[in-house]
Amino acid sequence: MKHLTNAVLFTRLIVLTSLLLTTSCEGDKCAKVECGTNGVCMEGNCLCNDGYEGESCKDEVRAKFIDYWHAEDYGCNGLNGAILNFRIEPGTSINDVNIYFQSGSEVLVYGTCVGNIIYIPFQNYSTTTIVGSMTLLDTDILFQEVTINNQITILDCSCHAMRI
Repeated sequence: MKHLTNAVLFTRLIVLTSLLLTTSCEGDKCAKVECGTNGVCMEGNCLCNDGYEGESCKDEVRAKFIDYWHAEDYGCNGLNGAILNFRIEPGTSINDVNIYFQSGSEVLVYGTCVGNIIYIPFQNYSTTTIVGSMTLLDTDILFQEVTINNQITILDCSCHAMRI
């Protein structure tokens, strides 16, 4: 019985030693991964802080949206063909953007970037409200869907905007 117990202990010791040696041979998966000041390395990959993305967490999520945009198919409630121009600029926090719509007078709408989407939270402008989103479909194509309520009509509007 004593030989059996020693054999079991010896087998466990060999298994434990081989596991330790195998693990230590793999090395630190994060040793050669640089995440900068905007992320941390976990298991060889960067986990980026809120508002940052990319292999090394150097890119601001909102940066891909910042530009001037133009749409010729802007339409509401099935009526298309209007022209819409707007620009997107950085907002106050790392995830926020300011969207300036040019239609007669300039209208400022606030949005929050998450991945390839700008979420436009419910906003109230005098007698008009707006809520919606913008989705980056391609590097230069942005699909916009918003609902506008001017206390007379509820408008469901959408368009494909191109970077200009």
